[in-house]
Amino acid sequence: MPFCWEAPASGIGVSGEPVGWYERTFATPDWPGRRVHLIFGAVDRQARVWVNGVDFGVHDSGYLPLRLDVTDALRPAGEENTVRVRAFDPTLPEMPVGKQINWYTTTSGIWQTVYLEGVGEAIAVDRVHVTPRIAEAQAEVRLTLSSRMDGLRPVRVDLRSPQGPEASFEVTAPAGAMPLTCRLPVPEPHLWFPEDPFLYDLTVRVSDTESGAVLDEVQTYFGMRELSVGTQAGGQFVLLNGRPLYLCGALNQSFHPDGIYTYPSEEAMLFDIRKGLEFGLNFFRIHIKTEEPRYLYLCDREGMLLQCDVPNAWRGDARGRALWESAMRGMIDRDYNHPSIFSWLLYNETWGLERENGKAAPESAEWGRSMFRAAKALDGTRLIEDMSPCFLDHFTEETDLVSWHAYGHQYEPMVGVLRELIEKGRPGSGYHFVDGLKQG
Repeated sequence: MPFCWEAPASGIGVSGEPVGWYERTFATPDWPGRRVHLIFGAVDRQARVWVNGVDFGVHDSGYLPLRLDVTDALRPAGEENTVRVRAFDPTLPEMPVGKQINWYTTTSGIWQTVYLEGVGEAIAVDRVHVTPRIAEAQAEVRLTLSSRMDGLRPVRVDLRSPQGPEASFEVTAPAGAMPLTCRLPVPEPHLWFPEDPFLYDLTVRVSDTESGAVLDEVQTYFGMRELSVGTQAGGQFVLLNGRPLYLCGALNQSFHPDGIYTYPSEEAMLFDIRKGLEFGLNFFRIHIKTEEPRYLYLCDREGMLLQCDVPNAWRGDARGRALWESAMRGMIDRDYNHPSIFSWLLYNETWGLERENGKAAPESAEWGRSMFRAAKALDGTRLIEDMSPCFLDHFTEETDLVSWHAYGHQYEPMVGVLRELIEKGRPGSGYHFVDGLKQG
């Protein structure tokens, strides 16, 4: 898209140039019986979109997809349309900006793929979440269907995987959004491991039971893998499909000279992933940024595990908390299916929480605990860590993982620091936690 800066308003933001404009034309696709959606993978931060002069309003996310039904604003098939975007990014401390404040280059504007998608006119598949059930040799598929129909109509949902039998279900579709949970048989499941990252393809097709007409169809994929924490041979381990998993990883800041937040190419993504595996790593921690879906797919395919941080704000006020929670809920919803993601990490080094006596303040810790439980309710299939702290202030005993940050430049002193952190951080100890809490 052609791009230009708007003259900056005085005193707004950190970058001094908080507004950018984009404009391009596109031909209306010939998709009879389909709604046309315009999707922005991510725009940093607030995007206002016009199509042929029709204002679709302001949308504030920064990291999450923006989906607009532009059908009624389009010209007839084959004719040209104009889309215009105003991206406003003040980069304020109460926004989830990660390391864009203080450390790294600020990012603004469209930074993920923009595309058109045709969806069902009557019924559309809005979301597909797949939860492996290895012991039952099944995959639990939770669908969110939206309906534009008047009244009720029976529809048939077919789940098909080329590696196994299909499953079919009939349901009466009401108006509005409808969650539907189905079980797909996965006989003799081929489990996903880093050394064998096997993926199952999945097609979801919704049809009218009377006419047999396909109302909508979505293709996706999933991996059969389960995560837990357990005790084996007298030690506590992260378990992947019941096997102890020794984690050896690196922090991935995910900033790039050629695109800042955006990878310059798929080849660059693969270079990072394959070099990490070549070095003997089995996971990356994606640092306080919601990563591009293409990168997550490549990690699924190549067998690189991921721990994914929620982007942090720097100010723990009401607006900062609301924006952080929206980012947390949105990334878990968007990225639920990726088998490579073994853990969500909610906070980094108390950033975005208030401190008292050097640790997370009681009120902030209580709010953090409520957010940990909210994340667990959204995704009980992964390990969730409350915070990776500098100040020994994990804020919930429910955390699945206990990590800490120790900085140093000399080998011998760091050996002593790490020994103390390990020896004092035992189950039943309050060493790594805010006052009154103990390690589980």
